[in-house]
Amino acid sequence: MAHPEEIEPTRCPIWNTRAEVKKLNKETLQVCCPRAGGGYVIRTAMLDAVGDLSKDQKVLLTSWLVKERSMGNKAPTVPDQLEHVLGHAPSVSQRALDLLRYIHSRAPRIGNVFKVKVKYGTLYPETEQSQNDDAQMLAWSSSTEKDELFYLFRFLKEQGWIENSNLPDRGYKCYILTVKGHSQIDSLTRPTADSIQVFVAMWFSPELKDAYEQGIEPAIRSSGYTAMRIDKEHHLDKIDDKIIVEIQRSKFMVADLTQGDDGVRGSVYYEVGFAHGLNIPVIFTCRKDSIDKIHFDIRQYPAIPWNDVTELRENLENRIAAVIRDSTERE
Repeated sequence: MAHPEEIEPTRCPIWNTRAEVKKLNKETLQVCCPRAGGGYVIRTAMLDAVGDLSKDQKVLLTSWLVKERSMGNKAPTVPDQLEHVLGHAPSVSQRALDLLRYIHSRAPRIGNVFKVKVKYGTLYPETEQSQNDDAQMLAWSSSTEKDELFYLFRFLKEQGWIENSNLPDRGYKCYILTVKGHSQIDSLTRPTADSIQVFVAMWFSPELKDAYEQGIEPAIRSSGYTAMRIDKEHHLDKIDDKIIVEIQRSKFMVADLTQGDDGVRGSVYYEVGFAHGLNIPVIFTCRKDSIDKIHFDIRQYPAIPWNDVTELRENLENRIAAVIRDSTERE
C-alpha cells in the first residue's frame, strides 16, 4: 500500500498527472487536479485501489467527481466502495451535454469565445492554460483521448448548439454558443415548471411490484401528477438516452432506495445524481430494512421509511404536498 510520504506532491493519485496535493492528516489527502475536473479528497487507504483502475474506470470515477461538484460538493471524497461509481457509463449524448456545460462555464455570456487548441509545435507552443483546458474537457465529457472531444464538438455543431467564431487565433479553433445552445443550457438547468410528469427511480424487482403499484404510483396520481417509470415504457432508444430525456421532462423525482442482498441499485443512484445536477427535486423513500444500507452520499437527505404499501402511499402523499406543492405556491 502506498503511504502519504511516498506520494509525489505534484501528481494526481487517480491519473498520475500534475496536481496540487495537500496532506490533511495521516489518512487523508486533498487533491486539485485538472484531469480529475477539479478538487477531491481521497483516503490514503484508497490510493492503491484508484491507481490500479483501468483508464476507462478512471474516466467513470472522474465523471462521478464532476457530477458531485456540479451538485455543490466542491471537494467530493472518493468513496471506499467504488462499485456504484463505476457501474454506469454516460451515453454519448450525455457526454456531449456535459461538454456543452463546460463550454458555457468558460464562455457564459452571449458572444463569448471558447478556444480549443488544435495545432502544436514550435509555431504553436503548448501553454499551461491549454493543457488545463484539455484536461478539464476530458474530465467533464468522460473522454479518454482528445479525438473523442473533436467528435463531441462535431456533435454539438450538428445540433446547432455551437458555431465557429470569426475570431482568428493561430493554433486554436474558436467557438461561440448559439442562441439554440444557450436555450439548451437553460433547459438543462431549469426544471419544467408546468410539467405533471414524475420520474420514478427504483429497483425493478418483483418484490417491489406492490410498492410501486399500490404505494408510489397512486400517491403520485392522487397528488395530481403522472408517474413515469422507464421499464413501463416501450421505446427504441438507448436506455441511458431515454432516462436522460424523461428526467429532464419531469417536475420532480421519486427515488426508492430499497435494495436486495446483492447490494445498492447503481442505476437509481445514477438517476438521482443526474436529477440533482439539473436542480430537479428528489423525494427519497426506502423500505425500513434497507435504511441502514443507504450509501453515504445520500444519507444527508431524509428518506421516507416504510414497512407496507399503505404507509408508503400516505407518507409519500404528505411529502409531495409539503415539498412540491408548497414550493410551487411560493413560485
